[in-house]
Amino acid sequence: MFARRAITFAGFRDMRASQSRARPEKILLRGRLWIFIIVAAIAIAAGWLISNQITGTSEVTDNSKMTGIYLAPDMYQVPDIGQIAGDYRPNAAAGDFTAVVIHDSTSVVIPVYAIVAVLTFVVTIVVFAISQLKSISQKLQTSEEQYQLAAASIHGGLWHWDILKNEEYYSPRWMAILGYTHDDISQGRAVSHIHPEDGARARRALRDHLDKRVPYDIEIRLLHNTGEYVWVQSRGQAVWDANGAPIRMAGSINEITHLMRAENAFRRSQEQIRAIADNSPSLMYMKDTESRLVMVNKAFLNFYGTTEEEALGEDMGKWLSPDNANMFFEVDRKILKTGKPLETQFEVLRHDGKSRPMLSTEFPVFDHEHNIIGIGGIDNDIFERKRAEDNLMVAMDAAESANHAKSEFMANMSHELRTPLNAIIGFSEIMAGEFFGPVGSSKYRDYAKDINVSGTHLLEIINNMLDLSKIEANKFELQEQTVDVAHAVRSCVTLVQGRADKQGVKIQTIIADKTPYLYVDERGLKQVLLNLMTNAVKFTPAGGTLTVESWSNDLDGYVFRFRDTGIGIAPEDIPMVLTPFGQVESAISRIQQGTGLGLPLTKSIVELHGGSFELQSEVGVGTTVTVSFPARRSVQEWATGT
Repeated sequence: MFARRAITFAGFRDMRASQSRARPEKILLRGRLWIFIIVAAIAIAAGWLISNQITGTSEVTDNSKMTGIYLAPDMYQVPDIGQIAGDYRPNAAAGDFTAVVIHDSTSVVIPVYAIVAVLTFVVTIVVFAISQLKSISQKLQTSEEQYQLAAASIHGGLWHWDILKNEEYYSPRWMAILGYTHDDISQGRAVSHIHPEDGARARRALRDHLDKRVPYDIEIRLLHNTGEYVWVQSRGQAVWDANGAPIRMAGSINEITHLMRAENAFRRSQEQIRAIADNSPSLMYMKDTESRLVMVNKAFLNFYGTTEEEALGEDMGKWLSPDNANMFFEVDRKILKTGKPLETQFEVLRHDGKSRPMLSTEFPVFDHEHNIIGIGGIDNDIFERKRAEDNLMVAMDAAESANHAKSEFMANMSHELRTPLNAIIGFSEIMAGEFFGPVGSSKYRDYAKDINVSGTHLLEIINNMLDLSKIEANKFELQEQTVDVAHAVRSCVTLVQGRADKQGVKIQTIIADKTPYLYVDERGLKQVLLNLMTNAVKFTPAGGTLTVESWSNDLDGYVFRFRDTGIGIAPEDIPMVLTPFGQVESAISRIQQGTGLGLPLTKSIVELHGGSFELQSEVGVGTTVTVSFPARRSVQEWATGT
């Protein structure tokens, strides 16, 4: 899928890199040879002219006046100097000389104009040849420079193979790619081997090009001068003669090691992604910008009962109803427009005819320039989830009904229980105080006190249960008014002080003399204060302390803090004590009365006012409870707390 086809010619014969470059000197030598041939031809022509002159002249037998050069038939025999000197006689009348060379009684005369014409022709030809040679030399130099510039500007390395002469040429860039120098080439030290895994493919590619003229474009690994293999891509073109036999071949190579590494990494990444997709139970697919499928996983194919060949190139409408198909087209349009993912639910018929609810999440796919190039999708069969949701809704409705029935029952029972308890508490108090006279034995008076204490405790539990039930049933109505906080705190401390003194617990209050009022339900506020103070005193051993603080500001709101030195609560048990009836077993808790309703009720009342409840505790160190009401409930009317 990612393979390119490339090879370099040098690899086929282990790259015997004996560089045989077509140098300009050879061409100049050939030019000089042609000039020599031309001069020789001119000399032959001159000889031919002389031969014609000799053939057409007559013997000189007298002393008649002649202007010319006289030659004896035997051109190589020099006449006697004295004879020659005696045969030159001045011609006073003509003002000239007549020169006669006599040899074997036969002489030949060649006209001067013929000699001049021949020499002029020869000089002209030589000058023309020299000028042409200079022009050819300049053009050759320019061509060489242009070639060197072109070779240097090309990123790849060039090579040429003269098949008939078995000569090879490699450009400097070619040598640089494989780590060779010019000396390595000239001295035959450049040897490059094809990677064993690429050899057969390389030879086949070369053979197909030379024999069948198949385009030559292949990539292979060649051995670098350092001993490592590098990836190269080579393209080449051969030239054939009239008989179809290859005579030369030229081409270039480009190093693609970094590209091949990137492609291999990308291929591995795609294989990993494909493995993940095919092993996912979700239906995964990829669409182009025209909503046509370009990738699907096995779950998609199995769900719709199709094959990859049938699915690719189709849109989702092939498997969906017209309404759902239109919905998908609209979703795709929005994704392409906004570049944001969208989630939809739809019903689809499986290949087995069963209708299944599906949840589809489609998202844009971007390229490196953040352009949308497609749409990805992940569809999940949510039949089981929908069924679980339906069952959960049924269970929640049933639980809600049961909780409502419980709240109604608790409210009714609490009301029914409070009526007789009020009588029990009232009569036991009269008997213990002997308001209508002595009851006789002192034991009766003690029994009456026990009855009063137990009844009061039971009424407190019932009231807490009733309040909590009302809160859960959303029937707890706040009777809000401005409350003097300092006065409320001190009154609650007074109610708890007796029990604290009895247990040996000291109560400290830190409240400013002037504090703003708080707009709350007064009964609810006092219930919060009493519950937290009572709990702190109840679970603090003798000698311990309880510190109650209160302050107000715009940042924190109206804050109450209760800090004791009691037995503390383990951090993992804090959630339990904040649930109704939740209690933590300890030596003190087993001897103290309580139902586990105080803290949950307190937290609920605070939250009904829009406040916050925070509990921090450490076993053996103590507990700190912080209650905060919103700053908007603070009323800037100063109270003295008296």
